[in-house]
Amino acid sequence: MKPELLILAAGLGSRYQGLKQLDGFGPNGETLMEYSLYDAWKAGFGRVVFVIQESFVETFTKKIQKPYSKWMEIDYVFQTLEDLPEGFILPAGRTKPWGTAHAVWVARNHLRAPFAVINSDDFYGSHSLALLADFLKKQALDGTDFLLVAYRLKQTLSEESSVNRGIVQTDGGHLLEIEERIGIHQTPEGLIQDDQDQTFSPDTAVSMNCWGFSLKILEMLDQGLNGFLHHHLAEPRAEFFLPQVVDQGVKENRIQVEVGQSPDRWIGVTHRADKEQAQKAILQLIELGQYPSPFI
Repeated sequence: MKPELLILAAGLGSRYQGLKQLDGFGPNGETLMEYSLYDAWKAGFGRVVFVIQESFVETFTKKIQKPYSKWMEIDYVFQTLEDLPEGFILPAGRTKPWGTAHAVWVARNHLRAPFAVINSDDFYGSHSLALLADFLKKQALDGTDFLLVAYRLKQTLSEESSVNRGIVQTDGGHLLEIEERIGIHQTPEGLIQDDQDQTFSPDTAVSMNCWGFSLKILEMLDQGLNGFLHHHLAEPRAEFFLPQVVDQGVKENRIQVEVGQSPDRWIGVTHRADKEQAQKAILQLIELGQYPSPFI
């Protein structure tokens, strides 16, 4: 059974002032997720499921499904605030999405095989998708090992603004914890620091939401979401994040998470000013012959 790819694409891109996942970054208007689709197809993924808002479906069908369904089976699941476990009702006034762990949970009935999770508005690189595919092809459906593909911090910085990153702590190649650090930037002296003036090595491992899971994660998400909503349902800004679920599973010795180091440069955009940097980086990869232009 070929592994599946779950792409989180329901965000509204408020800081970017537009839908990042549908914006063009390649020379022919290719989106970032089109490069992920190409890399996933080359790596041996057989099916991709997009988590989107229902209002996006017409655009996704035209932009993604029609041209790329020749590579892989493509499916959609709609993320809504109302999609909650039995016994919970959406509080009045809630407008903020429930977080990345909820985004994966809503796809629970659409996933059939070990699967990878990535963001639609990030560029992960061919080696990263190959790492995920190789791991998932060896995974049993109910395996207790997961994979986190980590990146070198220096490969994830923005020239335009500071960034928040999950610092990865490991022991013997397995995840111990992910610590969120805020405001990471490069100083004029060339140091990499956060807003607390803590200095990091350029090769520090960071998480960019690039995961490989067995179907066991769906059971963990269901339990975790019920617990989260029990305590935080009435909090209008509370979010349920994927690393929280993984961290909890590691601490309870329910799972082991391998950490694989990607040699690729991560490319992403938080603010509109990041777009030019991302376009230049992709054009360099095309010029090196790593991607065809256009794809179709």
